[in-house]
Amino acid sequence: MKFQKSKIKFSKTMIKSVLIIDDDERTKSIVSYFELYSNSEIIVDWAQTIKDAIELIESKVYNVILCDLMMPPETFYFNDKEFHFNEEDSLNGRKIIEYCVNKVIEKETKIIITSAAMTRSKQLVEKYSHAIEMFVKPFNINDLLEKIENIH
Repeated sequence: MKFQKSKIKFSKTMIKSVLIIDDDERTKSIVSYFELYSNSEIIVDWAQTIKDAIELIESKVYNVILCDLMMPPETFYFNDKEFHFNEEDSLNGRKIIEYCVNKVIEKETKIIITSAAMTRSKQLVEKYSHAIEMFVKPFNINDLLEKIENIH
Protein backbone atom coordinates (compact mmCIF):
# COMPACT_ATOMS: atom_id res chain seq x y z
CA MET A 1 0.00 0.00 0.00
CA LYS A 2 1.48 3.35 -1.02
CA PHE A 3 0.60 6.59 0.73
CA GLN A 4 1.11 10.22 -0.06
CA LYS A 5 2.12 12.59 2.69
CA SER A 6 -0.91 14.09 4.35
CA LYS A 7 -1.76 17.69 3.55
CA ILE A 8 -3.81 17.96 6.75
CA LYS A 9 -2.61 20.59 9.20
CA PHE A 10 -3.13 19.13 12.63
CA SER A 11 -4.27 21.28 15.50
CA LYS A 12 -1.50 22.05 17.97
CA THR A 13 -3.99 22.37 20.81
CA MET A 14 -5.00 18.75 21.14
CA ILE A 15 -3.21 15.49 20.52
CA LYS A 16 -5.74 12.96 19.27
CA SER A 17 -5.69 9.47 20.70
CA VAL A 18 -7.03 6.80 18.38
CA LEU A 19 -7.82 3.14 18.92
CA ILE A 20 -8.07 1.00 15.80
CA ILE A 21 -9.93 -2.29 16.27
CA ASP A 22 -9.35 -4.51 13.25
CA ASP A 23 -8.05 -8.06 12.86
CA ASP A 24 -6.74 -7.44 9.34
CA GLU A 25 -2.92 -7.45 9.26
CA ARG A 26 -3.01 -4.72 6.57
CA THR A 27 -4.17 -2.33 9.31
CA LYS A 28 -0.54 -2.15 10.40
CA SER A 29 0.16 0.08 7.39
CA ILE A 30 -2.59 2.49 8.52
CA VAL A 31 -1.08 2.63 12.01
CA SER A 32 2.33 3.36 10.48
CA TYR A 33 0.84 6.09 8.30
CA PHE A 34 -0.72 7.82 11.31
CA GLU A 35 2.57 7.66 13.16
CA LEU A 36 4.66 8.93 10.25
CA TYR A 37 2.50 11.69 8.85
CA SER A 38 0.66 13.16 11.80
CA ASN A 39 3.86 14.64 13.27
CA SER A 40 3.19 12.78 16.54
CA GLU A 41 -0.11 14.63 16.92
CA ILE A 42 -2.09 11.41 16.73
CA ILE A 43 -1.30 8.61 19.17
CA VAL A 44 -2.50 5.26 17.85
CA ASP A 45 -3.19 1.96 19.56
CA TRP A 46 -4.16 -1.09 17.54
CA ALA A 47 -6.16 -4.04 18.83
CA GLN A 48 -6.35 -7.12 16.64
CA THR A 49 -8.60 -9.03 19.02
CA ILE A 50 -11.77 -8.16 20.86
CA LYS A 51 -10.14 -8.95 24.20
CA ASP A 52 -7.26 -6.56 23.50
CA ALA A 53 -9.75 -3.88 22.42
CA ILE A 54 -11.75 -4.16 25.64
CA GLU A 55 -8.59 -4.06 27.76
CA LEU A 56 -7.46 -0.87 25.99
CA ILE A 57 -10.92 0.73 26.16
CA GLU A 58 -11.10 0.04 29.89
CA SER A 59 -7.62 1.40 30.57
CA LYS A 60 -7.37 4.51 28.37
CA VAL A 61 -9.46 7.38 27.09
CA TYR A 62 -9.61 7.80 23.31
CA ASN A 63 -10.78 10.71 21.21
CA VAL A 64 -11.61 8.32 18.37
CA ILE A 65 -12.23 4.59 18.08
CA LEU A 66 -12.11 3.10 14.59
CA CYS A 67 -13.81 -0.28 14.66
CA ASP A 68 -14.20 -2.85 11.91
CA LEU A 69 -17.62 -4.47 11.91
CA MET A 70 -16.41 -7.88 10.76
CA MET A 71 -14.35 -9.37 13.61
CA PRO A 72 -13.78 -13.08 14.30
CA PRO A 73 -15.62 -14.72 17.22
CA GLU A 74 -13.98 -14.80 20.64
CA THR A 75 -14.78 -15.98 24.13
CA PHE A 76 -12.58 -14.72 26.97
CA TYR A 77 -12.50 -13.56 30.59
CA PHE A 78 -11.93 -9.96 31.59
CA ASN A 79 -12.27 -8.63 35.16
CA ASP A 80 -13.73 -11.96 36.27
CA LYS A 81 -16.51 -11.81 33.67
CA GLU A 82 -16.90 -14.11 30.73
CA PHE A 83 -17.42 -12.39 27.37
CA HIS A 84 -18.93 -14.09 24.33
CA PHE A 85 -18.49 -12.46 20.96
CA ASN A 86 -20.04 -15.03 18.67
CA GLU A 87 -22.30 -13.06 16.36
CA GLU A 88 -23.49 -14.78 13.23
CA ASP A 89 -21.74 -13.55 10.09
CA SER A 90 -18.81 -12.43 12.31
CA LEU A 91 -20.45 -9.08 13.10
CA ASN A 92 -18.67 -8.97 16.43
CA GLY A 93 -17.59 -5.38 15.83
CA ARG A 94 -21.24 -4.44 16.42
CA LYS A 95 -21.03 -5.86 19.92
CA ILE A 96 -17.83 -3.93 20.66
CA ILE A 97 -19.50 -0.73 19.48
CA GLU A 98 -22.55 -1.40 21.67
CA TYR A 99 -20.22 -2.17 24.59
CA CYS A 100 -18.48 1.17 24.06
CA VAL A 101 -21.63 3.23 23.63
CA ASN A 102 -23.51 1.65 26.53
CA LYS A 103 -20.81 1.10 29.12
CA VAL A 104 -17.53 2.91 29.01
CA ILE A 105 -17.11 5.58 26.40
CA GLU A 106 -17.14 9.23 27.33
CA LYS A 107 -19.29 11.65 25.38
CA GLU A 108 -16.20 13.18 23.79
CA THR A 109 -15.19 9.88 22.20
CA LYS A 110 -16.28 9.42 18.61
CA ILE A 111 -16.68 5.90 17.26
CA ILE A 112 -16.19 5.40 13.55
CA ILE A 113 -17.25 2.14 11.93
CA THR A 114 -14.78 1.13 9.24
CA SER A 115 -16.56 -1.48 7.18
CA ALA A 116 -17.69 -2.57 3.77
CA ALA A 117 -20.91 -3.97 5.33
CA MET A 118 -23.02 -0.95 4.40
CA THR A 119 -26.47 -2.13 5.51
CA ARG A 120 -25.34 -3.27 8.95
CA SER A 121 -23.22 -0.15 9.41
CA LYS A 122 -26.13 2.14 8.57
CA GLN A 123 -28.32 0.36 11.13
CA LEU A 124 -25.75 1.02 13.86
CA VAL A 125 -25.28 4.64 12.83
CA GLU A 126 -29.04 5.19 12.98
CA LYS A 127 -29.31 3.50 16.38
CA TYR A 128 -26.37 5.36 17.94
CA SER A 129 -26.26 8.51 15.82
CA HIS A 130 -25.08 10.59 18.79
CA ALA A 131 -21.88 8.55 19.15
CA ILE A 132 -20.90 6.89 15.89
CA GLU A 133 -20.21 7.58 12.25
CA MET A 134 -19.44 5.37 9.29
CA PHE A 135 -16.40 5.31 7.04
CA VAL A 136 -16.75 2.84 4.19
CA LYS A 137 -13.90 0.50 3.29
CA PRO A 138 -11.86 0.79 1.24
CA PHE A 139 -11.15 4.39 2.18
CA ASN A 140 -8.64 7.07 1.38
CA ILE A 141 -6.31 7.47 4.35
CA ASN A 142 -6.09 11.24 3.94
CA ASP A 143 -9.90 11.47 4.09
CA LEU A 144 -9.80 9.48 7.31
CA LEU A 145 -7.11 11.74 8.78
CA GLU A 146 -9.19 14.78 7.89
CA LYS A 147 -12.27 13.28 9.56
CA ILE A 148 -10.27 12.58 12.73
CA GLU A 149 -8.78 16.07 12.75
CA ASN A 150 -12.28 17.60 12.49
CA ILE A 151 -13.75 15.64 15.40
CA HIS A 152 -14.30 17.90 18.37
